[in-house]
This record gives sequence, structure tokens and C-alpha cells, in this order.
Amino acid sequence: MTRLFFLIAIIIFSELALFAQELIPNDSLTLVKLRVEKPNKFPIEGQYLRIVDLETNTKFEVVTDEKGAINFLIPAKKVYKIIIETFYGKLMEVEMDLPDETNLTYEFDLTIGVSNELDISYKTNSYELDSSAYPNINQLLKWLNDNKKLSIEIRGHTDNIGSASSNLLLSKNRAESVRKYLIGKGVYPSRIISKGFGETMPIEDNGSDKGRAKNRRTEIIVKM
Repeated sequence: MTRLFFLIAIIIFSELALFAQELIPNDSLTLVKLRVEKPNKFPIEGQYLRIVDLETNTKFEVVTDEKGAINFLIPAKKVYKIIIETFYGKLMEVEMDLPDETNLTYEFDLTIGVSNELDISYKTNSYELDSSAYPNINQLLKWLNDNKKLSIEIRGHTDNIGSASSNLLLSKNRAESVRKYLIGKGVYPSRIISKGFGETMPIEDNGSDKGRAKNRRTEIIVKM
């Protein structure tokens, strides 16, 4: 019977994770509502997590949505290890000890100091990759090759120097240059989307050199 519960959980993970309204806890399964956020309370979209049943070593993989959240059903009354990982490697592990209750909805919040930015540079006012960019892109490439089920969305951002239209085009081209490099190295095109947002999504004040430098960034959002 226990093996059946695990099978049900695996099916739910793969087919129903995006439809929280269909996930109903019962005597054997707990509904976990997991949220991942930064210390400033900003949600972390596209965070990849591995969840391990410490008793059976059964593993599940989940990715957070645009609200930094993911809902899923797992066997109740168990202890799990949550592994937080990016393309730079494993960041941390935390333990999730489910209460000894049935028909339970369990909310679990994680606050982590993590960045989804790909630390790369481009030539000035260009979308051509700087030579210093390749070691970090190759690290992303290796991670994608090791995790064939995952896809990514590459998001380009700029500061507000120049016109909004030129910044939008530059951000799109910069994100696309990373995509083309990864495809050229053998990653299937269907696994990579590139988007540009120009100056529309700053994370710092554009009124200073430091703030503008923060806003010029390339982000990697993991998808499943």
C-alpha cells in the first residue's frame, strides 16, 4: 500500500502540480504549500527544488511559479529534505517534518539569499558576449545537460540610459545571444526561451551608477 501512495504522489507531481484547486489532502497525502522568497520578501520565481523522503530516499522535483510558490501532494507524516539548487550548484538543505496529522494542508516558507542572475558581461552597447562570460554560461550548459527534464527562460534587462525602445531591443538580443550559444552547444531549442524586458523591471534605483549596474542583468528562470 505504501508503494501505491508513492506512485500516486509521483503522478500528482508530474501532472497536477500547476492546478492547486485539484490537490486535496486525505488520510495518506498531505498538501504542501511551499513558498520561496528572498530576505526582502520578494518571491523567487523559477527556483528548482529537490525533495527527498528521508525514509525511502524517494525524490521529487519541483519549480516555483511567478509567485515563488508551488503546491503538491506527498505522503503524510514523514520527514523530508528540501535541497535548494541552482546552475551554480547546491545552495543549502532544509528539513521539513510533516505533523502527525491527516487531511492536512501544510504551509512551508523558505527564505533564501539566492540570485537567479547569470553572472556574465557583454561588450559595451552590444549583445555580443564578452569572453569573460563563457565560463559561467558553460556552467549553466553543464547543469542543463545534467538535468534533461528542465527548461529555462532567459530574461534580459537593462538600465534606463538610452531610449526605451533601444533598451528593449538590446535586452532581447542579449538574452537571445545566450540562447543561441547554448543551442550551438547541443541543448535542444525547445528547452530554451529568451525574452527581453528592457528597462521595465528594475531591481535597484537607476539614479546611481551602482543601481544601474544592478539593473543590467541576465536572469535564468527554471521551468519544468
